[in-house]
Formats: sequence, structure tokens, C-alpha cells
Amino acid sequence: MKKFSNFLALLPALILLSACGGGGSAPASTAGSSGSIAVSPAKTCATNGKTYTAIESALPDASVGITDQNTTTAADSKLSFGYIVYGNGVYLNSSISRISNDGTNWDQRLQVRASGSTIKVEQLRFINDQFWAIANGKLIVSKNGKQWRQLDLPLTIRKLVFKDSRYIAYAEENNGASKGSYLITSSDGINWTTRCDLVLDESELPFILAWDTGTSHLSVQGNRIFTTGLPIKGGDYSSDDGITWVQSVIEGSDSRIKNLNASLVVGSDAGYIAVENYTNIRTTTGQTNLNVNCVILFSINCHLAFYSRDGRQWSPISLDLTGYVYDGQLQNSQFLLLGYDQVRVSKDGKLWNKSALQTTNSRIFSVASFKGSWLSVSPDGIFRSQDGLTWKNTPGTTAPIRISVANNQLFLNRTITGTLGNPIELVLISSDAENFVEVFREK
Repeated sequence: MKKFSNFLALLPALILLSACGGGGSAPASTAGSSGSIAVSPAKTCATNGKTYTAIESALPDASVGITDQNTTTAADSKLSFGYIVYGNGVYLNSSISRISNDGTNWDQRLQVRASGSTIKVEQLRFINDQFWAIANGKLIVSKNGKQWRQLDLPLTIRKLVFKDSRYIAYAEENNGASKGSYLITSSDGINWTTRCDLVLDESELPFILAWDTGTSHLSVQGNRIFTTGLPIKGGDYSSDDGITWVQSVIEGSDSRIKNLNASLVVGSDAGYIAVENYTNIRTTTGQTNLNVNCVILFSINCHLAFYSRDGRQWSPISLDLTGYVYDGQLQNSQFLLLGYDQVRVSKDGKLWNKSALQTTNSRIFSVASFKGSWLSVSPDGIFRSQDGLTWKNTPGTTAPIRISVANNQLFLNRTITGTLGNPIELVLISSDAENFVEVFREK
């Protein structure tokens, strides 16, 4: 899954491809074993069956030390506000350093600590009536965002999802000279069972998770659970229940890459899109396939794209995005893929239309779904669209960092320059994506 390699080694191949054109093939049949492609059996990964019981310990109450921002420690006062999660009548920011009952008035708090050290939160979600966070590789959980307990497993937790009354996590284990990787499940968050024993590609370690868009690493899309973007040898896997995992395979007579190794997957039971971001020639069992979408000479970010009806057998599709594809959404049965400065939309995952979205600074940070509309964020502000093709700029929303949706409210993070030239973080709220009110300003 190495996305970047020595670009100079690509020049001869890219020159040849540029001269010849290039482009993805049309999707092959997705009707299982029938149709124009021969579907080979997917590999089911082994079930390890190891069991673990988490050691529970109470963490200091996050409400202890509610104080004026000026009296907090420097490390606590500069925690990024981040994205916002809602549950049990509480709004909580992603660094769990601030809390609100209405999304407008935010308490200033000391950060939750463990063993005297500030907890660095890597993921925060509200699932199964509780706030769940991954902090320093451990699971921490809270009902109200104030009192937290840590569930200590002899594994480093990287990602957590929830489906059909079952917690599913991707975890790593340090075995001294080597590292193990597992998919583990639990019905109560305390007792865990290893369901799939995977092999890490140690050449890609240490592994750092990118921004959590909800579409990468370990995600629930429609009725399937996917592993994507993880350093696992043999490619990606999918599951219906978190217990039995099936290797994703690429079919089609013109496809010499057999294993899906995606950066993101987005979709539903009606169909799925997967994108692999590459700049190099990908080799599988000695077979080489140049990224057919890298048709522009000196292009740094390129990709392969695939479509699947069932989320297991995939076929190549043509997608003329040349920028790095780093986010995707499905809304109202319509796919949207986000490149560095481009947007593409599709109703069937096969035929794609180019969006008319234009940004002065040529960068789109992220996209989100809000009350039936698409929202995109760039240095030029927030853009809103009903169909993904035509976009309207929202006045007064320049220089945003991130948008998040919680309890039917839209939150916008921005930075401004303070009087001494230092960056100051702002948070704004909106109920209609048109009118924003400032609710937080870093002191």
C-alpha cells in the first residue's frame, strides 16, 4: 500500500502512457459468478480465537479543574478544538477538552489524564449510547463526557466501529522483533475475541492513521464492514458480522492486480466505490500494472478506481480525477469523490460527471452531508450543492479548517490571525449552512 515511491523511476512509463492516452476499463459484470468475468473464490482469513479481558480503571473526572483558560497549563490550553460529536444531550469536541449542553456555550476544561499524562485522543465517536475514544492506543469510554474509564487491553487499538450489537476493532501487537495485527470483536467492550489473524506489512511501519473521514481504515458502509488503508499484506477484507472476513478481489480479464488495496471505500448495499492512491507501478506476484489514470506527465498524485455490487468482487472503472482522492460520500443514492481540487459525482458508480466547483486556492479540504445538501470546505470558504455539480459559496466562511455535523447542527472550525500575529482558533455554528454564529474563540 505504499502510495509514494521514487517518481523519477516512473518517467519512462509515464511518458509512454501519456503518448498512448490511457484510462480505466469499463466495469466488468458484477453478477457474481455469472456474466462476462470468471469470479474466483475469495480467500477467507484465518480465525485466531485468542481472547482478552480488558482491565477497567477510572480516569480522573474531566470536570475536575474547570477553570479560566488563562490558568490552564500551556499543553492543555493549546489542544485543538477539532471536530464535534453529540450524544446523550452532550456536545463533545474531539480532544475531549471541552463540553457543551447546547453546542453554543462551551466549558473550558482540563484534559482527561491517565497516569498523570495528558491523553491524546486519536478517534472519538458516540456509539451504542456511549462516547468511545481511542487515546494513546487504549479504549476510553464515557456516558456523559465527564467521567471516563479506560479499558486496557494488551494490544494497541487503531480503529473502532460498531455494527449489529458488536464492537469491531483493528489492533496491533508488539511481539518483540515482529508485530501482529488482528481484527477483534466484543459484545460488551470488556471481553474481546480475535476473529482474524492478519499479517502486517512491516515496511510501512510505524503506521499513522490519516484524518478520520469515516471511509478509511475500518468502516461500516451499507451492510458491510471494510478494512481499507491498513498496512495488511494481501490487501483488504470485508465482513457482514465482524467474525468472518473475506478478502476483496479484483476481477476482469484486463486486470492484472488481483487484490484490492484501497485508500477508501464508500457506498451502500446498492454498490460500492473503492479508490487506491498511487504514484508508482504496483506489482503483485511479479505482475506489473501501471496506474492507467496517471496520464499527465509529472503528476504526483494518481489513483486506481474500482466498482463493486457486493463489496467483495471489484472491477476497474474509468475516473478522470488526476489529483489524490482523499474523501468520499454517499447521499441520496449518489456518490461523490473528492480530489485535491476536483469533485466527481455519479448515480451508478460507473458513469461520472465533473463538478463545476471552482476554488481560487485550488484545494478542497473535506466534504460532508448536511440536511440533504453537499458541503465542501476550501480556503475560499464553504460551498453548498444540492446535486454535487453546481455549488454556491456561503459568504463569510473564508479560511475554514474543518466542518462537522452533530445533532443536525453544522460546526465550522476557522483560524484567524491575532493581534500579535499568532493563530487563534474559532468555532462557528449554523442550523442551515447559510448563517453562522461564533460560539468559541480561543483566548
